[in-house]
Amino acid sequence: MGCQPSAGVPARRPLLLWHGDADDVVPPEETFRLEQALRQGDLAAGLTCVWQKGVRHRITPEALATTVAFFQQHL
Repeated sequence: MGCQPSAGVPARRPLLLWHGDADDVVPPEETFRLEQALRQGDLAAGLTCVWQKGVRHRITPEALATTVAFFQQHL
């Protein structure tokens, strides 16, 4: 079974990245690197990226509201 090289490219697909910048479980640097790579690769057309200052590894009411709005718009 083959796979097209472009199958994993999110250029035109909606993508939500959300991260608290004080996360002590999942390094925020990895999300930042992904965001930067998508933007530099001109693949950020469908990107929504939300950073929450001072938020550790948890889902905040703001993150939940953003996620619900994202799904309502794109699903």
